[in-house]
Amino acid sequence: MSSSSSSSESAPPDGNLHEALGLGGSSELERVWPATLTAIEEKGYELAAKPVVGSGATAVVLRAHDRRGRRHLALKVVLDPLDDRSYRQYLRENQVLGRSNLPASVVRYDGYLEDPRNTYQPMLVLEYIEARSLRDYLKRQNPTLEQRLRLCRQLLHKVASLHASGVLWADLSHNNILVDGKGQLRFIDFGVAGPIGSDGRSITSVDGGRGTKSVTAPEVLDGRRPEPRDDLRAAAAVCHLVLGGGSVDAKPAEGEVAGTSRMTRPRRDLLNDLTGRGVPRGFAVILVDALITAESPGDGKAPEAGEVAARLDTWFEDRVRSRRTFWSLSVAVVVILGLLVTGQSLWSRYQTKVAEVEDSANLVLAGELERRPNLHHPALEGAKARIEKLALALERSLTLGDANAAAEARRELVEARRGALELSHDLEAAEPLLASLGDILTSTPWEKDCPTIGARVAAASQRHLELGATVDSADLGAAWPGLRKLQRDLARLAADNAAAMRAAEKRGEYRRLEKGVAERLRELAGWQAIADREADAEQLMQDGRFDDSAGPGAVTEFSQLRFQLEAFLRTNELQSEREARMATDGTLTASLEERIDGLESARDSLREQLESVRRLLFSTETDLAKISGERDQLALQLAAIRDDRDDALVEVARLNGVVSQTEAQKQSAEEQVDELRDLVAAAEGSSALLEAEIASLTVELTALREAARETITAEPAQYVPAWAELIIARPDPKVVTDAEARRRMEATGLPWKVRDRASGIVMLLVPPGTYFRGASRDDTEAARDEQPAHQVRVPEPFYLAETEVTHAQWGRFVISAEYATEAERNSGGYTAGVGGAGHVDPGATWRDPLPLLDVDVTGKDWPVVQITWNDAQAFAQHYGLRLPRESEWEYACRANSAGKDWWGEASVAAGASSRLAARTTEPRFRNWTSFDVEDERDLLAPVGTQRANSWGFHDLLGNVWEPCSTAYDSDFYSELAARPQPVDASADDEAQGDMHVLRGGSWIDDPWSARASLRNAMFPDIAHALVGLRVARTP
Repeated sequence: MSSSSSSSESAPPDGNLHEALGLGGSSELERVWPATLTAIEEKGYELAAKPVVGSGATAVVLRAHDRRGRRHLALKVVLDPLDDRSYRQYLRENQVLGRSNLPASVVRYDGYLEDPRNTYQPMLVLEYIEARSLRDYLKRQNPTLEQRLRLCRQLLHKVASLHASGVLWADLSHNNILVDGKGQLRFIDFGVAGPIGSDGRSITSVDGGRGTKSVTAPEVLDGRRPEPRDDLRAAAAVCHLVLGGGSVDAKPAEGEVAGTSRMTRPRRDLLNDLTGRGVPRGFAVILVDALITAESPGDGKAPEAGEVAARLDTWFEDRVRSRRTFWSLSVAVVVILGLLVTGQSLWSRYQTKVAEVEDSANLVLAGELERRPNLHHPALEGAKARIEKLALALERSLTLGDANAAAEARRELVEARRGALELSHDLEAAEPLLASLGDILTSTPWEKDCPTIGARVAAASQRHLELGATVDSADLGAAWPGLRKLQRDLARLAADNAAAMRAAEKRGEYRRLEKGVAERLRELAGWQAIADREADAEQLMQDGRFDDSAGPGAVTEFSQLRFQLEAFLRTNELQSEREARMATDGTLTASLEERIDGLESARDSLREQLESVRRLLFSTETDLAKISGERDQLALQLAAIRDDRDDALVEVARLNGVVSQTEAQKQSAEEQVDELRDLVAAAEGSSALLEAEIASLTVELTALREAARETITAEPAQYVPAWAELIIARPDPKVVTDAEARRRMEATGLPWKVRDRASGIVMLLVPPGTYFRGASRDDTEAARDEQPAHQVRVPEPFYLAETEVTHAQWGRFVISAEYATEAERNSGGYTAGVGGAGHVDPGATWRDPLPLLDVDVTGKDWPVVQITWNDAQAFAQHYGLRLPRESEWEYACRANSAGKDWWGEASVAAGASSRLAARTTEPRFRNWTSFDVEDERDLLAPVGTQRANSWGFHDLLGNVWEPCSTAYDSDFYSELAARPQPVDASADDEAQGDMHVLRGGSWIDDPWSARASLRNAMFPDIAHALVGLRVARTP
């Protein structure tokens, strides 16, 4: 998130630039023409109450802000536009700052220099930064030597980047270098800059105060064109001052004028000057050599700033590597010395602890096996026989005193008992299910006249036989998926069989009526249509299309065919023919009654099957409760075993000591260390067995619950992605109040509300659709980068987190990934105090985001803040998630609404729907605009406490800014609007820029920020108390 910014031709020699706002007095402002002040207002800029930031010989810098974009600006106004040299100088500065790739400089937003000298003074519209001059920073902050070394490295890198962009500064001095709140260097005053290799004699002249005489090379003053080595010499001289050295210039000889024939002090003097102040000699040599060769390259080529920066990088890397090597060797020596013990006592005690852990595991598993039902299965009997053999082997090893054989027998016994326990659980659940499926196959009255039903019954029976063989072979890992699939297939087959029986009944009714039709009527013209329709209905019956899911089915066709035949008879049948047909119907009545009796018998059979399934379900629920209790007991026993293991490790640490330093003892100790590591690994493996057992029981419990749910329903389950845990399948009308959105969500075939298994984050489904992104033309509050509005298509559904990521979820990520945020690794983040947001506090991290306010906003349900865009990316990638695109974020925020927000214009609705500045926020921050509502939380709020939008998402507007994956480009909407509409959401990936988009506003922002189209941006390495994150996922 970009900070505010300030620039001047020459920064004040002392004092914070922000504090210098009123130092210019009214005399500087009087030098600005009234017409210029009027032009500033007309162009949409508003001057600050104390506008003068600073002034120089040719310009004055005024502080203002953009009423449209709400950015803080610095307006650099040319005092004497009639002076051709001054005017050309500022044309050159406008040209240089206008380069899009110019590094380290202040940002130029606009320039009004098209020779308007008959109307108002020319001006540059620049970024305003809160910063100090380098000289004042060194004086007031008194940085450490390490910080000074890194400042020098940063300066040479940014000068090299400036040269790589094709720009020669030619006026580099500590007065033209600013240090912002993050310790980053920013360059100002490019009045004498120009392309590398161009003739700048008329610009670099020191006459009239142009340029800095103390850093301009004497040869340039004599007419030589400026070269990159002149910038390098000036940068090296500034670094010399930063490191505490004096001037690099030698004293002028007798009769010379200082500064007109400057030369560098001797190399030895400069090195002694730096090393005497604690600067490492390697760093000093690189810097001094660059300083000397830049001024007098001799016959060789002068070094470039990039080469010197690369040498400093190598020096830093070598220093870090040498420090790591030293500490690694030191730690290794300490560890080896600490582990040199007499050995036998430690070995026997540790061996005893390991044996106790394994014996405890064996007792737990043996007791569990004894409590299991006695199932007669060959594989289970074989496993029990192997357990008995291993128990005898363990007892024999203990009797003989063979510790190694006993340890091996213990481990094998634990593994054998665990395998037998798993097999017993699987058999106990699989065999009743296999039997119930066989009962369904044998006792169900299947429709015999339908070949499709018959083929499916035969296939299911064959599959049942194969699964029976698989269960008998104890290959339950392969049997379980097949049993569940057969269970679902039989449920669908039973439903289709019922439909087939209804179709057969309708067909019989039609044929009974058709049988009595006289031959005369069969010759009439209308009879052929009935016969053709009968053939079509019969084909539907043979194809197994009974219901109307894919067009009219056999049941519907035979019913309508009968009605059609009755209408035909009413129209064409004679009285005698009707009487004959009725006599035939009477004969068929008895057959119909027999058919009805058969159907009632089939119904009774189906009821018995349903009762069998219900009994199986009750038995399964009972087993689930029993398994849950057993799992809890195992968890308690595992905790006790872990405590024993921890006690053993504490005992090992206590017994560590120092013994003789002889080489023989050292060799012996190293061998003992290797053996102890193997023992620790073995003990941890033994403890992991019980953890695996609990995990296995948990999986089994979940599988049984799923099987129970599938047993009582004949409908196929909704597709749930493998990474997700189902919470609610269909959208809740009380939450998703948009009926059209509910229809589109259900059409995707995906569940509405799920929980990401890896991170535990609850996510809601966002359906595909098309909407208008950005602000409309009549929106007077909109900034330029929000327009023009354009149509965006979101082609595929995706999931978006219901709330922002919480402090607890971030804490779990930090532990599991062993991750340190950039604020923790660097110099803290932006926080908020009594004056608002924007102050960098080295102590501000996600663990304590607002140290200056002395408040705790780190509860488990509070949103995490003080994270950078890079941190957010690391979180998402760790869990297989991603940051939402900007188009996806606004689509979910609007939720089919087309206004500025989704709740309407009332302050009370806005205050209940978004965590923005309320009246209770005003006492903490001066000159703050807030919602006309009360809120007991005047800062952050726990996630989900504000009213959700019509798609169920909380806090999309307010609470914390949310970063997107899309790069920030202020002109990107104009490019998209020129394309054929609608544009695809993936077009966001084409955006280019150094910053990334932020959306949603925060707890400190005023009501103007509560708009769905508002755009903000942040650099990827900035942490802020106003920035959190919300994640997305593609199904």
